[in-house]
Amino acid sequence: MDPVLPPGGALAVEPHAAERMAEPGITEAHVRWTLERPGEVRPADDRPPSGPCTTCLRRTGARRCKVYVLRIGSDPVTVATVRWRGE
Repeated sequence: MDPVLPPGGALAVEPHAAERMAEPGITEAHVRWTLERPGEVRPADDRPPSGPCTTCLRRTGARRCKVYVLRIGSDPVTVATVRWRGE
């Protein structure tokens, strides 16, 4: 699958996403890894408060890092929120 974020690309993290990253221990490295090498990219059916998004998922062990992106192709790529799935 094509990267949503090119390696070393600019990344903007909305305040809500930064709060979510602190709670479950998701780091910026997890987010970058997911966006640079997504296993799945699809429209978000469970949108975060910021409105329509695209969901990018990447499996790591038994969990999936789920990253909601506001505008794919923008510079910087804007992350609306993140979460772990499958714990």
